[in-house]
Amino acid sequence: MSCPIESALAELPEGPLWVAFSGGPDSSVLLHALARRRPPALAAVHVDHGLHGQSAAFAARCQQLAAAWGVRCEVLRIEVAGSGGLEAAAREARYRALAGFLPAGAVLALAHHRDDQAETVLLRLLRGSGGRGLAAMRTWAVSTSGLALWRPLLALPRAAVLDYARRHGLGTLDDPMNLDLRFDRVFLRQHVLPQLERRRPGAAAAIARSARLLAAEDRLRENLIGDALAQCRALAPSSLLAPALGAIDPALRRPVLERWLAQIGAPRLPGRLLDRLAEGLPALPGHDPPCVCWGGWRFERYREEIHAEPEPEPAGPPGDWDGAQPLAWCGGVLELVGAGRLPFAVRVTPRRGGERLRLPGRSHHHALKDCLQALGIPPWERRRLPLLWAPDGRLVAAGDLLYAADLDAWLRQQRARLRWLPDRTPSGSPQPAC
Repeated sequence: MSCPIESALAELPEGPLWVAFSGGPDSSVLLHALARRRPPALAAVHVDHGLHGQSAAFAARCQQLAAAWGVRCEVLRIEVAGSGGLEAAAREARYRALAGFLPAGAVLALAHHRDDQAETVLLRLLRGSGGRGLAAMRTWAVSTSGLALWRPLLALPRAAVLDYARRHGLGTLDDPMNLDLRFDRVFLRQHVLPQLERRRPGAAAAIARSARLLAAEDRLRENLIGDALAQCRALAPSSLLAPALGAIDPALRRPVLERWLAQIGAPRLPGRLLDRLAEGLPALPGHDPPCVCWGGWRFERYREEIHAEPEPEPAGPPGDWDGAQPLAWCGGVLELVGAGRLPFAVRVTPRRGGERLRLPGRSHHHALKDCLQALGIPPWERRRLPLLWAPDGRLVAAGDLLYAADLDAWLRQQRARLRWLPDRTPSGSPQPAC
């Protein structure tokens, strides 16, 4: 009869494979079984949290056990600090240390089994988790630190793991923290799950099965969110189309927005602000265009687009430019194309408001704001637009969009033009604040 542990390891991941090795029965079984498979790049890593007096001796014993099975074992020593509880702080510190230690492309194998899964579901129920949280651990996952995680024993009961350890005579370690009833997981393992199993045999398996069903539903939900987000995207990744957002199922709007914000690196928003975005960011009195700021980011709507970007830095001092070399400005580049230099040196500034410009063929000046609105330029692009001023104080250009009559005539005569590339910075060019 085939061994369930060996069957679970029938297909190994490619690349470097590291086993998180605590020395306990579960990780000992996983490391021993993998060592028997002799994958080409197998190693173990033990994290010494320093949380009890025997931790250093445990680490040394783990290295001895791994060496006896022909596997190299590295030891990471970390300090645990945090206010979210010792278990959570230790887990966060452990994954952070492992992410910094393991080589690129490595897979971290974890020995979680079906009973661990049931414990995790119960813990998350006690915390009030939703469907995604109750789906608990996945066979394949990526940690928040970017680690590729593999749990090949997740479908197997603890009994199968202990049976393997007994049949192979594995010497394992018993961490005293696994007996400390102050920890919720230990209390569930020693008191709650055994009672449930006596009352309802197969309780742990049923709880783990619920987690698998919830994980399948979560994958479906993730696909729906991805499809809905694709329907809402504008041309720029940092913008969404408000009418398209309003057309999707209301239950999907908040998760679509949460995924979009995560993709563009924006902060998590409180529920009230997410609700405003989900409603299309309606205008509030005194806010035209509709705009909210949170966590150093600005969220605003212009016509049919909802846009998000980090709050701009304060504008730097004006700069002089003659067009001979590209000018780095507000994360972009301003260039003169087709001529050696401008007919006069200009002063380059950001918009301040109230600027006016005399356009070609016009006898009077127009408000720059009105001109940009007529062109449909959204406010987030206007803020970065470089303004060019002649020595006599006249506004002669707004980026490459609008020219004063005399500069326009000179550019036509030279067959030249200005070019504003808002998302480029030439190497070696100074970058003024904006």
